[in-house]
Amino acid sequence: MTNSTSTPTLGTTTLPATPLHSDDAHAILFAYYFAIITNDPKGLKQVMKNPQAQRYIDSPLIRDAKGGFNGLMLAGSLGHVECMQALVDHGANVNFRVDGKYPIFWALQNLKGLRQLVTYPQLNLQVQDQQGLTPMERACQENASESVAILRAALAGSGTLPKATSVTSLRTPTKGVV
Repeated sequence: MTNSTSTPTLGTTTLPATPLHSDDAHAILFAYYFAIITNDPKGLKQVMKNPQAQRYIDSPLIRDAKGGFNGLMLAGSLGHVECMQALVDHGANVNFRVDGKYPIFWALQNLKGLRQLVTYPQLNLQVQDQQGLTPMERACQENASESVAILRAALAGSGTLPKATSVTSLRTPTKGVV
């Protein structure tokens, strides 16, 4: 889609010249990644209309010496819940492992992402990270009390998550565990 000055747009975000209805894998991947990073769920849905974009749903976007991550992991770690929902709506697997890591461990980095991820009934909260810890054990180890409370509610299956009181996450652990 282009605006009146012929600069391509993705949802509400202006893009460099990147054709959205293209077979160019690099252009599609760029548009996909850009929509997630800029928290543009409308643009992400637009990219996902391209059949070629389906191959990126669970595939790693970036891989370095420490491993890789996919779109759901990235959106969850940033707390971009509408992008998370768009990805799940288009078939993202909430339990897909990339280089030994699951989306739930990435979502522990952001309470908004964690709150969204635990709403998916197919989420397995018993998966283990590379050190053999479950998400609850990881949150306890990091003294992330709000993450622990969210995970407890999800494990109990109460359907009611505790109210958010801060932006506490594994990036900024609190003292003491509930």
